[in-house]
Amino acid sequence: MGNPETNAVAAAPLRALSVKAQNPEKLFRFLDWLVDDSEGGGFNLGLYGVEGTDYTYDKAMNLIKQSTSYADLYKKGYNNPIRMAFVVDRRWTTQEVRNGIETASKNIIPNAFWKTVPAELDYPDLETKLWAEYFVKIVTGVWTIDKFDEFVQKYNQQGGSQIEKQANEEWKKMKKK
Repeated sequence: MGNPETNAVAAAPLRALSVKAQNPEKLFRFLDWLVDDSEGGGFNLGLYGVEGTDYTYDKAMNLIKQSTSYADLYKKGYNNPIRMAFVVDRRWTTQEVRNGIETASKNIIPNAFWKTVPAELDYPDLETKLWAEYFVKIVTGVWTIDKFDEFVQKYNQQGGSQIEKQANEEWKKMKKK
């Protein structure tokens, strides 16, 4: 039936600039340069290194082939290790992956409720431990998909029903607005 929409905030953490920063325009010029993939921009340099040395770019195929490992790029100071500017670049991947991304994008199930409810903070082990254990073991085939029902039961017993209750209450408030 589709793919769940990714939380844009969680996928690309927010950055903030203090109001006390000296010359913030310099930072903004740097960030603009860092995401500029035109000639003279810093996007390719910051992410892939030096063209012809660290990577090659096939313009006709719009495909980047990395020849230097990420570890070696980090050593050289490239590959934007702190991800100051988070831009997804698909030029490094195969056409099959690009087709898959395009198909998935057409079948996104949008999430209209990007909020955290207090109960999620009260029961942090539900995601970090319970969900992680069941997800990994089911996906890797250690457990069959039938174990998902057990996960739901444990999730609800260990605080998930409280999370669901609070989320439903918040959802109703949002819908009234």
